[in-house]
Amino acid sequence: MKKILIALAVLLIPGFVLAADFRAAEEISIPASSALSDDLYAAGGIVRVGGQIDGDAFLAGGDTLFSGNGLSDVFLSGGSVEYEGTSRGDVRMAGGDLSISGSVGEDLLAAAGNLSINPQAVIAGEAYLAGGNITISGVINGDLTLVAGRASINGEVRGNVNIVSADEVVIGRDAMIAGALSYKSANEAKIDEAARIGGEVTHNKAARPMSGKKGIAGMIGGFVVMGLLAYLTASLVLGLSAKDMTAMVVRRGFADFWRNLGIGLVATIVTPVIAIILMISVLGWMLGTILMGVYALMIVIATIYAAIIFGAWVMKAFNKGKDAEINWKLIFVGVALLSLVSVIPVVGWIIKCIFFLVAFGTLCGISQKKWQVVRKKWDKIEAILED
Repeated sequence: MKKILIALAVLLIPGFVLAADFRAAEEISIPASSALSDDLYAAGGIVRVGGQIDGDAFLAGGDTLFSGNGLSDVFLSGGSVEYEGTSRGDVRMAGGDLSISGSVGEDLLAAAGNLSINPQAVIAGEAYLAGGNITISGVINGDLTLVAGRASINGEVRGNVNIVSADEVVIGRDAMIAGALSYKSANEAKIDEAARIGGEVTHNKAARPMSGKKGIAGMIGGFVVMGLLAYLTASLVLGLSAKDMTAMVVRRGFADFWRNLGIGLVATIVTPVIAIILMISVLGWMLGTILMGVYALMIVIATIYAAIIFGAWVMKAFNKGKDAEINWKLIFVGVALLSLVSVIPVVGWIIKCIFFLVAFGTLCGISQKKWQVVRKKWDKIEAILED
């Protein structure tokens, strides 16, 4: 029994945590004078981060503020999120209320109920936005693509503006759009006479939704978007914080695809049966409870890795057989496409199930090898103690 508990502890404490700075507390505060050389992962009720971060920054909290200097990518999520710092890489944000006042070195990807790009903000690359109410008063050097209930532009966009869908579009007097403006809406855009638009203005009319169905559709859409954002957030955090582990899962998943599929199928059926049998026995109830907990955790992890393996498979096909690097783009593609495919009745469900089982089977194989290593070490310790 003791051996098994030790083995489970080892399996659940991955070595990659040593390569990053992980912080979790009710309140987290990193002052402006701080300098972190590794990736930062922080989660809490209140998260305030300043200073310089050489690696990626992943922050999640009820109230989140980033005012530091990120030398790589920054990912922020929470109920209320403020970005007042700088980043040399991409910035990705998700939350209830987002406020952007800092500078973004590359692209911005953001989704929220209320999203505001303030006058101080400068986006060096392109911006991809989704929200209920979007207000843009800052500078975007590249193209702007957005989906919104209400979109208001009163800043400068040095590329094209493509409003995929919006109920209301407002172009203010201080707006400067160097390229074309294209928008899809049931209503005509309100464009101030003083606004400057360098390219053509195109209005694609959208059908007016039936009022009785609009609220229900909006609620369902909101839950779907939040679920997808949560899935994407978990995949990015796990995939990027454990790049070596992720690369190993992808590599082994492809190396013996059908064998891993079979192992995953058997393990998903047999494991809960064994756990239940142990739980109803007198001596094995504790082990059964632990096994069921590990099983639930592995299902969550396998669900995430299924999307990453699918993304790697798509990217590999796109690159004509060349293995793709594990990065945020691959993870984003995997989550987005697998979520889209799973909407297709029967065929989509089968595809999602296949990649989940492959991921689960691969994790079982890796866990078995870790268990063998732990067992050998434990045998050596026992031999020393006996001597």
